[in-house]
Amino acid sequence: MVCEWGMSETLGPVTYGQEDEPIFLGKEIARHKDYSEDTAQRIDSAVKEILDRTRDNAAKIIESRRSELEKLADSLLVKETLGDEEVRLILNLPPKGESING
Repeated sequence: MVCEWGMSETLGPVTYGQEDEPIFLGKEIARHKDYSEDTAQRIDSAVKEILDRTRDNAAKIIESRRSELEKLADSLLVKETLGDEEVRLILNLPPKGESING
């Protein structure tokens, strides 16, 4: 994301590293490092920032939906598998195909 497509606010829309194509199927694609150690540290920092931000966002989502998650967990302790209709009923969601806004 950061190296191949330049998706970093701090580094900008720049591609880092040259991808070496595999000789045969099954071989991992290697990345040739064509940048300085300082740039490598900046890339690592950009990746860490993305991971930290998305982890924090996931934690906020989980915390905001904690009661629904606990309802689902309790239901799964009673019944190992829940179908779509059962999950919708537990979470007070409309039946499949109906919009939430009515």
